[in-house]
Amino acid sequence: MKHIATAIAVGALLAGALVAPAHAGDVRFGRLWAADKVLREGCHDYRYQYAVRPPKNDWLFETYLHAPSGRTIASNTMDSGGDPKRGAHHFRFCNDVTRPGRFKIAGKLTWQVCNGMPGPLHECSKHVRWVKPGFFRMRRP
Repeated sequence: MKHIATAIAVGALLAGALVAPAHAGDVRFGRLWAADKVLREGCHDYRYQYAVRPPKNDWLFETYLHAPSGRTIASNTMDSGGDPKRGAHHFRFCNDVTRPGRFKIAGKLTWQVCNGMPGPLHECSKHVRWVKPGFFRMRRP
């Protein structure tokens, strides 16, 4: 009976460890941030900043803007082919469909590691990590 309780406890800890980083984000792989903003009339670009630390030079970074309701209202993609590892980007959205409140910017960093073998022995493994999210507030003018 003691072994079953230990197995259940270890399983719960492992499940929590696997789920938590995707929600909390891992600052070792990057982060997102933005200053508080004013929700202006019409549609506008709203700036945010990012920094990623991929273990490989070939990477993809996807960002998602979540409204206070939790709904994703905008997204962007950056990659090693044309974007720096640290910089600024923007989301475009409109005040007629967006309410003021606390917004979250989530980011997913992806890279591959390949074994370098030629031909059919060439294998790659995909790695995905969520970075530390950013939060900002939008208020009415």
